[in-house]
Amino acid sequence: AGTASSNAVVFALNQDGMRNRSVLCYSAPETLAFVLGSCRRAWDLGLGSGAWVTLTSVNIWFPSTPGLACHCPACRKTAARFRDDRKLRASLAAKHGDHRAFEIVEALAHEQVLGLFVRQLCEAVKQRWPGKQVVINMAPADIRKEGSSYDLPLAMGILTADEKVAKDGIETY
Repeated sequence: AGTASSNAVVFALNQDGMRNRSVLCYSAPETLAFVLGSCRRAWDLGLGSGAWVTLTSVNIWFPSTPGLACHCPACRKTAARFRDDRKLRASLAAKHGDHRAFEIVEALAHEQVLGLFVRQLCEAVKQRWPGKQVVINMAPADIRKEGSSYDLPLAMGILTADEKVAKDGIETY
């Protein structure tokens, strides 16, 4: 899988077409291959793999961006599921106003992309390394996150990505 720095496609694509080397593109198959390669080096070969793969888990950072961090075609296609849903947007706008509805839709799009990636990663880790875990960390790390206020959005992103929860009822959560 190589290193992340040698495979630019694993990084989020900015709107200007440049890669953001501080955020991963969670839609790129190369990102999953890179993460699993790091797990293999750490867990199968006993080699160092950085701070985000420990002896028992792989840590994935959930960037706290206002909306979708990557603008590649695959991320945009996944995000369109929420962005193009006029019924959802109208329902949210009626309840929260247009600006907040926009923010909620963008957050849902972001969580959907990450949810799909986490589901694929969990399935791969469980199949190859049953005793290991996937841990989702909230970024930025220097901001304290208390309580369970992020648990539901992360869970909803994963469940919606897995189609266990219908997107048209998500605004009730």
